[in-house]
Amino acid sequence: MLSSRLLVSKFNPISNKVRFVSSPSISSTLYRKVWKKSNALYITYVVIGCVVIEGIYGYATTWVWESSNRGKLYKDIDWSKFKSEDEEEEENEEEDE
Repeated sequence: MLSSRLLVSKFNPISNKVRFVSSPSISSTLYRKVWKKSNALYITYVVIGCVVIEGIYGYATTWVWESSNRGKLYKDIDWSKFKSEDEEEEENEEEDE
């Protein structure tokens, strides 16, 4: 299994050996620097993360829905095709009065 930590090699000139030192992963750094410091930072991180993820998810689902239903949605209808001359005459008569 691969470790989530990066291995950095360091050469020890006295023993002529290469030693691998692991650097902290992103999750452990976030845990120590953000979440463990205060409850308010943790809650702020979670709320902002939820808002960002919801925005991305909403945009993606809207894009999928509109692309799969192109030409069938209300905004895609050309309403000028459905306007009859009778409606235009009625509108003109109302304006005259």
